[in-house]
Amino acid sequence: MDPIFLTGIIGSLFLLAGAAWKNPKKGQHPAKALKNQFFAIGNILVFLYAVLSYLQGEPVFYVFFESLTLISTALMLLNANDRWASIGVGLAGSGFLAWSLVLFEDSTTILFILGLTLVAIGFILKNNLKRNLTLAVGSGFISAYSYLGDSSIFFWLNLFFCVFSLLHVVKAWRRA
Repeated sequence: MDPIFLTGIIGSLFLLAGAAWKNPKKGQHPAKALKNQFFAIGNILVFLYAVLSYLQGEPVFYVFFESLTLISTALMLLNANDRWASIGVGLAGSGFLAWSLVLFEDSTTILFILGLTLVAIGFILKNNLKRNLTLAVGSGFISAYSYLGDSSIFFWLNLFFCVFSLLHVVKAWRRA
């Protein structure tokens, strides 16, 4: 099996484990939550996959996406204040957004840009309901973009990520 593809698969499995894992306990430091540790390992591996794939001719948009998720994951693990983290991610996301618009390929790029923004914001939110809902919608947009762009790893990763995030949303709504 191609080592680049294998890196993407392993990273995706870590991300899916994070998405499926139960939400951290209230008051638990984010870096100590197994769910967030899965996210961190998965994001590093999928970032590596995105960079290596880009070097082989894949769209640069996945490198943008994974860069922003790395920034968001670091802020989340550091337990950064939602307000300041959102501003930081917003600034980084604005830069990637502007760059994406310069590289605009077709109208499907809008799906990517929306998904990128929502997933990045979702990673840093502390409120589990808002976090999972934002992650689900963002992953849904990126899944649609990946399907249309024929990127199987990112399609399946984001589709399953969307489903697991939605399951957490449904559980939270039932408890409310």
